[in-house]
Amino acid sequence: MIREKLVDIINNHKWISRLIRPLVFLVNTKKGKEKLEKAIDTFVDKEHKKDPRYIKRLKRKMKWAQYRYEVTYSEYFLMDFEKLNRTGKKSFFGDIERARTIGETGTDETRELFYDKFKTYNKFRKYYRREMIEISDDNDWELFKKYIDSHRDIIIKQYSGSMGKGIQRIKDTKSLESPEGLFKNVISSGKCVVEEFIDQCDELAQFHPSSVNTVRIVSVTVNGKTDLIYPFFRMGRGGSCVDNAGSGGIIAAVDVDTGIIVSRGRNEQGEWFIVHPDSGKQIIGYVIPRWNELLALARELATVVPEQPFVGWDLALTDEGWVVIEGNWMSQFLRQYVDLIGCGETVRNYLKMINA
Repeated sequence: MIREKLVDIINNHKWISRLIRPLVFLVNTKKGKEKLEKAIDTFVDKEHKKDPRYIKRLKRKMKWAQYRYEVTYSEYFLMDFEKLNRTGKKSFFGDIERARTIGETGTDETRELFYDKFKTYNKFRKYYRREMIEISDDNDWELFKKYIDSHRDIIIKQYSGSMGKGIQRIKDTKSLESPEGLFKNVISSGKCVVEEFIDQCDELAQFHPSSVNTVRIVSVTVNGKTDLIYPFFRMGRGGSCVDNAGSGGIIAAVDVDTGIIVSRGRNEQGEWFIVHPDSGKQIIGYVIPRWNELLALARELATVVPEQPFVGWDLALTDEGWVVIEGNWMSQFLRQYVDLIGCGETVRNYLKMINA
């Protein structure tokens, strides 16, 4: 409660933010402590874990980085903060800063549009090129039954999920022993959308056939002009149906002009990959097909709701062309985890122009 009140003071009284901000993070929540310990457990080697003085110093530096540079505890390691000076750390755009700044862009209506998966679908329907339905409660049983009768391979996405969590794939709806049981289980977790599983092109399926492997690219629209920035390629792993890094997937940086993957792959546990660990497909140096078509689509998408300046577009390539997976109004800049080049200056300059 104290922490939340202090955050409100910072957000609403910017002139005292420099004085108050350090106090916010001195009030450690139970959840915050758990995240701190989890990050240390994930990224610190066994020898250093045995050294209590090292761990004590490390925790102090991680907490300082969180409130001074607004990075998460995992980002402290993923962005190599141990090796950076002040200028280097400031060059990164942390996830806490993203939520605080980009989270306030646009309007209430546009943020709601992109938060609601079905509203997004209805607004951008022609770019999805597949049918989607929304399921809320028992009253939607007939709608659900009709949908699975006409679609064999489907994906179910819970509204409460993020980073690939709460996603379920049904490969063959005709083989379901109890469609009613599936429906009851689905609605027990709250509102969701049901959509066709995308039949991606063979070229991108080679990396990991079980998931739809996608490109995330951010459009920034300011004063009627749209720039496309910081694309990265996402691949599933271990037979998962999702490619999200937060669910174990692998990401790699893509050159925005050429579509060439210009970095090794990496997951959010800090592991690096030159080739995909499941398929053996080389990651760095691969040229993503039909890249100019992706750029043209992303620019066109940005014109549909120009009032939302930042949108991260997840796009998949089928034999018929690129399609939309979804739009993210508060997109993360995960590319920084793989090329280790901070995007802070660029993003903050865009924010200045948006807020001018």
